[in-house]
Amino acid sequence: MQTLSFKIERDKIAQLDALAEGRGGRGPFMRQVVDAVLRQAGAALSDTPVPERENAGSHRLYLRPTQTELAVIRHRAHERRMSPATWAMALVRRHLGIAAPVDRELREELLNCRQALQRIGINVNQIARAANKMALADNAAEIVEELHAVNELRGAIGAAVEGIGAATKGDLSYWEVPGERL
Repeated sequence: MQTLSFKIERDKIAQLDALAEGRGGRGPFMRQVVDAVLRQAGAALSDTPVPERENAGSHRLYLRPTQTELAVIRHRAHERRMSPATWAMALVRRHLGIAAPVDRELREELLNCRQALQRIGINVNQIARAANKMALADNAAEIVEELHAVNELRGAIGAAVEGIGAATKGDLSYWEVPGERL
């Protein structure tokens, strides 16, 4: 015999207990209810093959981190907007060679930042072109510093766009542990 458990509201449990009072208690009453439902479903169930369940405990791995380790796990998981269990599973998968989950929200934010930087870069390019035309027409010596500043800004924006692009392509270096080989 196996156990089936689920959560249910208090008021419904009180009602079930009231119904079960004259029928042997909560456990026997619930078995009677399940039997009645299965009998009612009858033909539909007999036509459907019942898949064999794996042992529920066979997929579990029990770890007992210290308080300090647990605090670090919680902190790192919080940084990645993951639950500690999800973060730990992603770390294990990464070391096993299975892809770690991608934080879709973070990925979308990075893509939005990249697009915004690209638009800013276009504006900076337009400013640089206009400044270069002015330099040709007027005295170039007066705006040389401004042109250098614009070119530096353009380079910084380009580097940021490339960096965000690399991050969105799944840079998994976060999950690497130096010197660790499995």
